[in-house]
Amino acid sequence: MISLSTYMAAPVAGIGLRTILEAEEGFRVSGMFCSIDDLEAHLRETPPSLLLLEVTPKLDLNQLKRIASINPRTAIILWFDTISGEYLSQAMALGTSGALGRNSSVSAHIECFRKVADGYRWIDREARGKLNSTNRIALAPRERHVTGLVAQGLSNKDIAWSLGLTEGTVKVYLSKLFDKVGVSDRFELALLALKNLTANHATAASMPRALNGGKVMPLNMPEFLSLDEGHAGLIQSACSEKRNSHTRLATVIHGYSRVFMHQRESPVRKHAEQINKAGESAASLTHQTAGFRPDGIGKPRAGPF
Repeated sequence: MISLSTYMAAPVAGIGLRTILEAEEGFRVSGMFCSIDDLEAHLRETPPSLLLLEVTPKLDLNQLKRIASINPRTAIILWFDTISGEYLSQAMALGTSGALGRNSSVSAHIECFRKVADGYRWIDREARGKLNSTNRIALAPRERHVTGLVAQGLSNKDIAWSLGLTEGTVKVYLSKLFDKVGVSDRFELALLALKNLTANHATAASMPRALNGGKVMPLNMPEFLSLDEGHAGLIQSACSEKRNSHTRLATVIHGYSRVFMHQRESPVRKHAEQINKAGESAASLTHQTAGFRPDGIGKPRAGPF
């Protein structure tokens, strides 16, 4: 008997799936959840054979990693409407066993469930195409730290202070990262980092920064960055629409920090205020990318990074 639990934002979708599975031999729906906390409690107490996990803007990579670590014997199938190739690649590296589009046929759902229950990986055509067009770029531990802080809108000076480095060392790291990843400035690096953390990078931009003694803790970046070849051109064009890309980064951080400012919990408000300050300073960071030519990726010229 294949036991299957679901996490879906819309409970009615789970009810429809349960109705379908009740007509199929060898399936049992052991739980339906729309709360991550309730789902995690269920996985600890009565782990199912399969977990159908809907990809929502709230499901970031760290949350997925935590869910996957609760019981390795529970095979996870991502259930998505839209998903980035970068996020999908990271999810597969964490041990996800399947990826299934929400609009797939009933027969495709059943086939996916049976194959994954038998120990195979099952990835639908759309997801497989995205994985095949995604390149992996390994990051050293310190490169992951620097990338995580850049994604949070920090200046070179703040990154140096948080990691106990000199500004010159941070500039060297950024120079090598730009060339290694294939981006031209810190805005593109931040955008790529956020795309690897969440299915929706705009959600990641609203993450409050964890503070420890005045220093900023970097986002928990994965061991590699995935770059979807199809998205690389989109990132370049998006960043070339305006010359001052850091003003745009400030706008993003400002916009999403307002969500936190309306919440009553004082720690959240404090984090939101820090994000606001980062947004205010981000517009003044253009000189830090002046060392890269706009017509070439990762080609340094005289001047500060």
